[in-house]
Amino acid sequence: MKAEAVTALAFLMVILSIFITPITANAEKGIITTSFPYLAEIARIIAGSEWNVTPIVPAGVDPHDYSLSISDVEKLRSSTMIVVTNHTYFEQRIIELVNNGELKPQRVIVAEEIEGLKILVNPDTKKPNLHMIYYDPDNLLLLAREIKEALVAVDPQNKDRYEENYQALASEVQVLRNSYEGKLRIRAVGSTPIVQYAVSWLGVEITTFLIPEHEAQLSPQKQLEIQRMAENREIDAVVIRASMSKSGWTPLTQYDQILVDIARENGLAIIAVPDPLLYNPDLLQCLKDLTSGLQESGSKHEETAGLSTGELTAITAIAVLAIVAVTIMVIKKR
Repeated sequence: MKAEAVTALAFLMVILSIFITPITANAEKGIITTSFPYLAEIARIIAGSEWNVTPIVPAGVDPHDYSLSISDVEKLRSSTMIVVTNHTYFEQRIIELVNNGELKPQRVIVAEEIEGLKILVNPDTKKPNLHMIYYDPDNLLLLAREIKEALVAVDPQNKDRYEENYQALASEVQVLRNSYEGKLRIRAVGSTPIVQYAVSWLGVEITTFLIPEHEAQLSPQKQLEIQRMAENREIDAVVIRASMSKSGWTPLTQYDQILVDIARENGLAIIAVPDPLLYNPDLLQCLKDLTSGLQESGSKHEETAGLSTGELTAITAIAVLAIVAVTIMVIKKR
């Protein structure tokens, strides 16, 4: 009887181990929750596949209009690390929940509080522009380093791996900076503040925006002013938000289309910036969109010393999505 009991117990333990082992393995993985998809992509590069990294806001949703759901709060409660920018209302709510003790992650990164960030001034409001500051290579690396240091703090045994991932990203970004930083010395009008960081490091000075802030309405006076600037050659280009496809780019909003029309009427260059908030956040697809455009326009740049509309768009596209390219390179290496 004893032998039968021991055998039954052993059999039961084997059965339980089949179910328990996978659960334990999954539970050991850390959880990183970010506010936006593009922050999640940066975190994935540094953290690697051992961490579960997910954003709160779904791709294609405007984060300015987003509110935390009950399921979002539950996700945040189970997070080892939280990464936010503190730019939107729902992110400020997350920080409140952390401060009052309702959320207790091991690490919280408030990206806008990282020391050394390059913050540009909105030429219209004269206030700091906090829209998409990580399109700037220096800012991107500062955020990546902050994530790396937080990971090392909570998972020191994998310090070397996190450092290696960060250094791989930093090396690729430096190559791109060496190739493109400051190459375009032109003045331009942007559709919204979201595009400023994408082109500023290339040497593009944004003198004004068609829509100076997120909640601002289109001003007929501003549109006429930009039309006049274009006619008088006070600007060299327009910078718009765009969605990308195999056939090229498409203006993302009616405001972007207005600038495209003004540029075409006056022979100005058009710089199309893929929007990581409302455009498909799949970085691999972004890279495919980038390379398809470069293959068609790269030869034109070699044939002439001047900057035509197509050339400027191509050159800027390289730089604007350069960081996207870096992320894919790093991912493929692992």
